[in-house]
Formats: sequence, C-alpha cells, structure tokens
Amino acid sequence: MLQQNVSQELEVERDDEEADEEKKVVRDEENVIQEQQRSRRDPARFSSIRLVASLAAQYGMKIKQFDVKTAYLNGELEEEIFMESPKGTRKVPGGELGENVTLIAIYVDDILVASRDLKRISEIGRTLADQFEIKDLGDVRHCLRVEFSQVNGQVTMHQRVDLDTKLKRNGQQTEEDLKLSYHELVGVLTYLSTTTRPDISFAVSCLGQFNNCYKEDHWKAEKRILCYLKGTIGVGLTYGPNAEPIKGFVDADWGSFPENRRSYTGFVFVLSGGPVSWD
Repeated sequence: MLQQNVSQELEVERDDEEADEEKKVVRDEENVIQEQQRSRRDPARFSSIRLVASLAAQYGMKIKQFDVKTAYLNGELEEEIFMESPKGTRKVPGGELGENVTLIAIYVDDILVASRDLKRISEIGRTLADQFEIKDLGDVRHCLRVEFSQVNGQVTMHQRVDLDTKLKRNGQQTEEDLKLSYHELVGVLTYLSTTTRPDISFAVSCLGQFNNCYKEDHWKAEKRILCYLKGTIGVGLTYGPNAEPIKGFVDADWGSFPENRRSYTGFVFVLSGGPVSWD
C-alpha cells in the first residue's frame, strides 16, 4: 500500500514537471513570436514607390537615392520609443502638397527621398550619414532592378536592361528545358508584372495557377509573353503633371473561369497620368 502511494506521488510529480515543461515551451514560443513581431520592419511596397514617383512628377519634385551599407548589421532598438512627425511636415489641407513636404520610401537598404527643396534632401542625407554608413547616389537611376528617368518634369520607370538580360537567358530555350525553367520564368514574369508592366499582369496570373500542373500549352503561352515583351521592351510607366485626381477602376467576371467556374476581379488606380497600383 505504501509502495503504491509512493508510486502515485512520483507519477503526480512527473506529471507536474511535464506540465511545467510544456508551459515553459509555450512561453518560449510566444516570446519568440512576440520578438519577431517587434523586430519586423515592413519595407515599402512597390505601389508606394510608384506613388512617390507620380507625386514627384505631379508637384515638380526631384527624387534622390541613398544606399545604406551593411544595413543588416545595424542594431535594433530594445527600448520602447515614441515618434512624431519631424519639423517641416504637416497635414496637407485640400490634398495640396506644400513647399516643405518631403516624401521618403525605404526598401531595406535603398532609400528614395523626393522633395522640391534640394537643401532639405541634403540635410536628410547628412542626418542619415551621422547614424549609418551611407552612399549618396544622387538622382535615382536604378533601384530594385528598375530604371528611373527624370526629364522635362516627367518621371519614367522601366526595366529595359533587366528585361533584355532575362530575354537573352530564357528566350532561346526549347520545350525540353520546360521542367527546369517554368517556375523560374513565372517568377521573373511575376516581378515584371507587379513593378512596371501591368499589361502582362492578367496573363502571368493565369500561368501562375499552373505551377504544379503545367503542360506544353502553358510553356507555349510563356513563350508568347516573352515574344510580346521583346517587341515592347521599351514600354514602362510615365508620370507627369496632371491636374486630375486619383482614379480607380475595378471589374469582375461572373464564374467565367472554365477550370473551376470561379469569379475573378481586378483593379487599377491611376495618378499623374500613369498606374500606381493594380492587381
């Protein structure tokens, strides 16, 4: 009887220890998740970069580029901080941008700064240089594999060089190379369609639905897109002074997709004479 009671007590102790260990594991996992959430810094979406370009063209701003060296090695704040808008910025009444407005888009270590005031941009560059090792790249020309041009009040974005490289690499492949290149090529086309080529967005989206079950017809469809891109290699986005407010267009079919009879929708927002967001 005594031995049975001792055994029961030992089992209870083991159960308590296992429960405590499980709670500790759960707490550790929660702490990791919370730390990841605290340390997460979302980079600018490409639609935000296009918006900066369109507003720069609309209001006569210059876009300068800075590059932060070894950005991943810079430490993170552990303290709780509170931030407020820096001096010189204010809420814009009536949708008009004032003289002192400065737009900043940050994508990891690439920084775009747009403003009418070039001294203000230089001041921002010096402030950054006090904290990080940065390189002043001057007028933005290449950022995230996209080429920028600022001429006669217009801002142009295209991927002529990057696209030409991809076409030389993939354009001469045969159908026997399909198993090695289909997914990679869909990825390349997807990046193009979400940065500066909304004209191929729908076709690329359709091809992406067959990543795991593509056939020869899908490969031929990819080749047709490559042929189209080769003939329109200089096409891109152009923004210029335009008094019209932002416009949005949206449409949807009704169960017309033959594979599953689902409905599909799409939208585009246009500002300064060019699309800034689409899907």
